[in-house]
Amino acid sequence: MHQNPSNELYRELKENDPTRPYVNTNAGSPDLFNGVLICWEDGNKAVFYYPFLVSVKLHLQTEHNVIIMRFTSEIVTLKGYLLNTLLMKFTQRKPDLIDVINPRYVLPETISQPVVIEAVVEERKA
Repeated sequence: MHQNPSNELYRELKENDPTRPYVNTNAGSPDLFNGVLICWEDGNKAVFYYPFLVSVKLHLQTEHNVIIMRFTSEIVTLKGYLLNTLLMKFTQRKPDLIDVINPRYVLPETISQPVVIEAVVEERKA
């Protein structure tokens, strides 16, 4: 027996209750955020989205490592220790949070993970 398409449409409309609250099944999924949140020690924060990331470069300097992230409209410069490990995260699953830590709380000889002590954001010149 052939179903009338209008009856099928009526059934779908009847089952769809617009008063029912929307439940986001992807809430809290880390895969939905496609950017990095930088948090400074003074409480300021900035979000930079990875689709606008052009390049990431690491400069190994004598005292500190420097990572330069070039976005389409800004350049973010990170200074710290063991940043080569942070750079490797950009090749795999990109970091979603970078905390900037006051250098007076960092003992360079005891760190075992990347530590960012300075982050500077500059507008790119056209």
